[in-house]
Amino acid sequence: MSDYYTVLGVKRHASRDEIIAAYRRLEADPGNRERLAEIKKAYELLSDPGARDIYDQTLRLRESEPARSTSAGGGGIGAGGSRPTVRSRPPELESGYGRLWIGLVLALLVIGGLLLYGHFSREEERIRLEREREISLRAHQADEERKQREEAEQTRVEEQRLRRETEELERRNRNESERALREADRRGERESMQARTDAEREAYRAARKEQEAKHEEERLERERRERERHNRWILERPALH
Repeated sequence: MSDYYTVLGVKRHASRDEIIAAYRRLEADPGNRERLAEIKKAYELLSDPGARDIYDQTLRLRESEPARSTSAGGGGIGAGGSRPTVRSRPPELESGYGRLWIGLVLALLVIGGLLLYGHFSREEERIRLEREREISLRAHQADEERKQREEAEQTRVEEQRLRRETEELERRNRNESERALREADRRGERESMQARTDAEREAYRAARKEQEAKHEEERLERERRERERHNRWILERPALH
């Protein structure tokens, strides 16, 4: 089993921030391209608190195995020249089953750690997906709100344009109506003036005809009197001779 602390170049009591900093430093180094997979694996395991605890327990158990073997098989002269009591080894260790059992325990611990690490990884992945889904949902909602605001703004602008066009049309109609009324008034005034002029002309003509008729009567009357005077003169003329 690789010592992941050694792979990252940190101490066993290093904090998570130190592990992250070491990983980033090693990842940025071009000379670590061949070891990048191992470095990444060490970082993923040590940055997870649960997986790191299991890995630390596995390391301590592995390191304590040689010490137990030495203490069980060691001998020598003790203090005072007395020979230390030689402890008999368990039959499991004599037959090799002890080491097999320890290896099995270590394997179970590693498998458990990997399963736990996988569980935490899946949990982190689920949380990450939920966060991405939430971010996507918020972005979609923000986009929908932006579209609604744009549509509302377009509607407001369109309403303002229609209102301006309606006001302009009403103003034109009002101007046309006022122009038509003024034209009708002027036409009425012209017709009234023409009617007065025609009436005055007819009155003048009638007065002139009346005056001409009067003059004609006076002329005829003068002619009649002139004839009567002439006839009287003729009638009175023989009497004079």
